[in-house]
Amino acid sequence: MSDRTEGGEIYILQSRPITSLFPLPKEMPLAPLKTLFGFHVVQGILEPLTPLGAQTLQNVLAGVSTVFGGDYTYETQTAFPIAAERLWIDVTSILRSPRGHKAYPTAIKSIDPAVGQIFEKLLKDPRLAPVHKAPNLRTTFYTIKFLIPFIGRIIRYWQHPERGAERFFALADAEIAKAQAKSQSSGNLWLNLKNRAALWHDTRLIFADFVIPQGVSAVVASMAPFFGILQRFSKAIGEPQLYLEISRGIPHNVTTEMDLFLWKTAQDIQADTESRLTFADTDAFQLATDFQRGALPNIAQQAIAEFMSRYGMRGLGEIDFGRKRWREEPLHIIQTLQSYLTITDPDLAPSAVFEKGAEVAKLAAEKLETKVRLLRAGKLKSRLVRWAVSRYRPLAGLREAPKFFAIQMMGIHRQGLLESGASLVAENLLEKEDDLFFLKINELEEIAEKETVSAEIREKIRERRELRAREMRRKQLPRVLLSDGTAFYEGMRDVDNADGIFGDPVSPGVVEGRVRVVLNPHETQLQVGEILVCPGTDPAWTP
Repeated sequence: MSDRTEGGEIYILQSRPITSLFPLPKEMPLAPLKTLFGFHVVQGILEPLTPLGAQTLQNVLAGVSTVFGGDYTYETQTAFPIAAERLWIDVTSILRSPRGHKAYPTAIKSIDPAVGQIFEKLLKDPRLAPVHKAPNLRTTFYTIKFLIPFIGRIIRYWQHPERGAERFFALADAEIAKAQAKSQSSGNLWLNLKNRAALWHDTRLIFADFVIPQGVSAVVASMAPFFGILQRFSKAIGEPQLYLEISRGIPHNVTTEMDLFLWKTAQDIQADTESRLTFADTDAFQLATDFQRGALPNIAQQAIAEFMSRYGMRGLGEIDFGRKRWREEPLHIIQTLQSYLTITDPDLAPSAVFEKGAEVAKLAAEKLETKVRLLRAGKLKSRLVRWAVSRYRPLAGLREAPKFFAIQMMGIHRQGLLESGASLVAENLLEKEDDLFFLKINELEEIAEKETVSAEIREKIRERRELRAREMRRKQLPRVLLSDGTAFYEGMRDVDNADGIFGDPVSPGVVEGRVRVVLNPHETQLQVGEILVCPGTDPAWTP
């Protein structure tokens, strides 16, 4: 807005929409127009990323290019820029391809309906008109080379779904064991840091070598019959939501298993008088402190330690491996255990809820099969439903497994760098053991090579911590950002319900109860029966 003051009056000369207040990625030109989709929309992490955490994500995602014949690294990739210390995905090439131009807005609605609405509006912009390009022969060759074994894995998953799930977890465990063996300490501070910096480069192939060929094929093997058969036939019988009931109480889901293991931990505490009374009479902060000191009653200490041995590498905002993990900051887990200890109704126990969900899914599958049998060619269609259910349910739980694998691998790298950081603190070369996560990989390699931490490096750490503190105050993030500075924070609202409160539900249905707004799970406890409303979540919120 431009204004002028004359004779004690303020006159507005011109005004235009604000388009450039949100920071843009460095060195991104205004033209041609680029469309950036917020990674935070997908992962539910609104806080700024640590420098090494952001670079790690760029490294992991750039490695995906090797699947299709590319050779991008975190240094050469341009598809995942950083703005306001958050990661963005450049989807311009997808939106401007003829197929992507038509399909992407609809496809993205399954992730975020508001983003789908934004893209539908954006695609009317002539600057994003589809561009027809000749196919890249190299990319086509590598895509076919990838797809043949990929489809073969899907077929094997369909042939033996239970065995396929077991095979996936066995392969994942083997890869994790290899990474743990490589990360063992040598006893020498500088050699340890040099080795750990070198191992960091292995993160580039986490997706390309394992997650995509093994994990994504399992996800496709479950989702194809779910949407291709179960959803379609649910609509055909006039009950379009019925197929969703079949997704309840899914086995092999690592997030659900984590929650059930935490419930078992609470039961162990409940069964021991000393542990139960300690949790009832002590605040969560003190309990967390006592756990880290090994000062809880024996049963509670052992039960929580067992949980941490399995899941302690998880934590809020866990895709940023610069963020603290539960084993370093157990307050959230302690708070959840205290909430679980207040559950007296056996029907509300997580284990009971899971079992009930599995029973509901079984009944829904039987209902769908029965009603489909009444349709034309019903006998064949009912067999298809039975086949789809028998493939979907054993494999659907693997949807969370690829990310869990990646978090486990990053947890190994994080633990190693924390140990190096602690050694540098002991030598008075760093102030905090997590200072290394505020550096870039080339700076870590410089420290290891020179065997010292320069004043310049320490100043960079201080400046980046200050930048993170400033960015933590940012309350809103655009869902979509254009390279001309235009920022889209939300989709179009229903004018008939303009006064309502809108959000993105995590599942269909209607529920009534007390609402609790949670911005940080460390600062509050969700009570039984409450409806959670929050800016976004990741699996670490599950307990």
